[in-house]
Amino acid sequence: MRGFVDCCGTRQYLPIPQDPSVRVVSGPAVKLVLTAPSWAVVGEPFRAHVRAEDMWGNPAAGYRGAVTVSGASGSPKTCRFAARDNGARWLNSVRLNESGVYRLEAHDEQCGLTATSNPIVCQTTSPALKPFWGDLHGQSEEALGLNSAFDYFRFARDVAAVDLSVNQGNDFDIDAEGWKQIKAATRKFNEPGRFAAFLGYEWSGNISGGGDRADAVTELSVGQWSDWWLDSFTIDGTEVRGYVRMKLITLTPNADQFELFAPQIWPAEGYTKPLEVTTEIDQRVGNFLQNPARDALGIVDDDTYFELLEFHHQRLADVAQHLMSSPRCTLIRTRRRLGDLRSDVAAWSETTADHGGVHEANVLPHEPHEPLLSAPEPYVNRARRVDRWRLGAVDNPEAVHLS
Repeated sequence: MRGFVDCCGTRQYLPIPQDPSVRVVSGPAVKLVLTAPSWAVVGEPFRAHVRAEDMWGNPAAGYRGAVTVSGASGSPKTCRFAARDNGARWLNSVRLNESGVYRLEAHDEQCGLTATSNPIVCQTTSPALKPFWGDLHGQSEEALGLNSAFDYFRFARDVAAVDLSVNQGNDFDIDAEGWKQIKAATRKFNEPGRFAAFLGYEWSGNISGGGDRADAVTELSVGQWSDWWLDSFTIDGTEVRGYVRMKLITLTPNADQFELFAPQIWPAEGYTKPLEVTTEIDQRVGNFLQNPARDALGIVDDDTYFELLEFHHQRLADVAQHLMSSPRCTLIRTRRRLGDLRSDVAAWSETTADHGGVHEANVLPHEPHEPLLSAPEPYVNRARRVDRWRLGAVDNPEAVHLS
């Protein structure tokens, strides 16, 4: 441990030249624990585990007793504990020769300690589904725990006698070297048929607020968008529902740095007049997206920006087609002026420039325009979607207003 001394009472603490150390040791054995698999096959060998514990539940490393295990087929087996066992050891080649439910018994005749195992279901054939026991969340010195990941898995396998385990250090505490150690330990201790070691870490959200979360929101490859999901948010004391999605922009080879883009959260209701149309759009077409230029232009790469625009204007076209298919709606009015789209690129054809945007209640009849061949493909696709939108609208006093 680190030691500091305030020699003169000035609150100036100086480190001790040589750090003091304290060796933590276990106490004498007061209890035996006998662990066996939950299932067995008639005549096939399996292992049982015997552990001596002190009064605090620690393995009694100084235990040197002789433990006799009975209840299985054949003569009772005796295992003698040595210094290398550190209070826990396996007993091999245990068999049950008839089907049924068994419990093994352990007895140290010299000190009087006894133990009864968990029940063992013995069958003539191996079951299709077998119960296994494990610890899916623990940490070592690579994160917030003590001792190495190798010690962690060794304890799980040889002392706790579980079938499987995962080292789950907090992601913000594991550096590149620590992650390398955890992977190496996982690889070493994963032995099919004996012990399953899984690689993992604890995903941690708002760390400063203590917002650790163990459930994954999404899994992404570079350049991939997540699906949209609906979530609840508290804004100015009011709970609102909104749609969220993300895109993984970059990821370093060792996963220590990445860029993750999330557009502005778009509400699930309240953006149409009449308001009930929002529910219809949400259920029949899908969620909307805010004006992408407000949070994307100049912040993300061009491909991502155009993907946002593609989604935005495709959704406008889909909504227009859906609403115009209803007899009660023959005009759609929006605050997103189509003239704004023209200003994005000068390569659009003169035909496009001649037509005004759908604004207020005026729609100009026109023929579909054709973008110039020099226009980038994203602009061409946008223009086509805008045409789908505009061609569906006619001058009529009944209107749906998308804001």
